[in-house]
Amino acid sequence: GEECRLGCNALVLLAAPSQKKEYVLPVSVPTSPLLDVTLPRSMSTTVRLNVPEEKTVLKDDDVKVWLTAVGEDSPLEVVQPGAKATLRVALPAQEAGSEVCLFVTDKAMLDVGAPPH
Repeated sequence: GEECRLGCNALVLLAAPSQKKEYVLPVSVPTSPLLDVTLPRSMSTTVRLNVPEEKTVLKDDDVKVWLTAVGEDSPLEVVQPGAKATLRVALPAQEAGSEVCLFVTDKAMLDVGAPPH
């Protein structure tokens, strides 16, 4: 469900009731008197459940990306080499927790490269 959208942890508990010795050890093997194989047993562990994400296709106007000067709110069109800027990304509320991948290049690199870009 939605509560496990990005994966979740599950607690696994196993319990085995007490059993007759011949069910636990079907062949005769030496055992320590301190190990009673007929006693009930239990164990627990945590496992990670990774849920494959459905492919979501967002409309162009659903995602907003803009640059601002550090500490400012107004968008920048160009950032000078060596200048610091803040990258802001806005996604629809239902996409909270999404990952964003950003590719940055210098326009001069695009100008000398072979198309397509």
